[in-house]
Amino acid sequence: MQPFGLLLILVGAFCAAAALFDWDFVFEGRKVRSFVSLAGRGTMRAIYFLIGAVMIVAGALVALGVIGAAEETHRHMR
Repeated sequence: MQPFGLLLILVGAFCAAAALFDWDFVFEGRKVRSFVSLAGRGTMRAIYFLIGAVMIVAGALVALGVIGAAEETHRHMR
């Protein structure tokens, strides 16, 4: 089990949960507010959900050893 994969799963779950439950503290933050005003809150929720889902799948693949983490890949390339 790779710890980096578990971290990806946790961050992805947070992003997906923020989109599903429409958490104000995520979408009204100073850094996100400009993107929400450009694209709309619904679009940003969809983007957050997609990013979260991709991170969960990637994290599961890394955690199970199907794909290697960056440092392992770099080590094999030398």
